[in-house]
Amino acid sequence: MGQEKEGWKIQAETLFFKEHRKINDICPAVGRTRKYVSAHLQGCAGYAEEKRYREKRQEEKRRRYRREWDRTNRGCRTADGPVTAETMRREHDVAVRILSSERY
Repeated sequence: MGQEKEGWKIQAETLFFKEHRKINDICPAVGRTRKYVSAHLQGCAGYAEEKRYREKRQEEKRRRYRREWDRTNRGCRTADGPVTAETMRREHDVAVRILSSERY
């Protein structure tokens, strides 16, 4: 039983730290509940570093998403061409006029 226990822990660490998989994906692979897997991984030495790595990766992903969203959506709203400070200011002014005319 001791080796089986150690086996799932090693497998969970490999999947989490080396393959950067999510805990929800690791649980079925190792045959343990999320509570056990999460508690074990949080007790590992490299957990804080892995958490910072994942936060940084998510921040970069979010930044790319926002940039792409701005390119596709803001560019479509303006018939004048590319998004500039002037077009954003005009869009803001229109939004302010619409919202200020509504009654709450």
